[in-house]
Amino acid sequence: MPFSSLFFWSLATKFLKTVEVASRSVWVSNAKRSRGRQKAFAYRTRFGQTSLF
Repeated sequence: MPFSSLFFWSLATKFLKTVEVASRSVWVSNAKRSRGRQKAFAYRTRFGQTSLF
């Protein structure tokens, strides 16, 4: 491989590894998603609808 191709491959590999590590916590089970949704609705019921202002 020429130097520029090797450099690009290395850069692309590092980028993809970073994306993989950053998105690991996004993939959760359906049970965790359901529990999170349940907690969110419980907070909204108890304290009211959220607002930005």
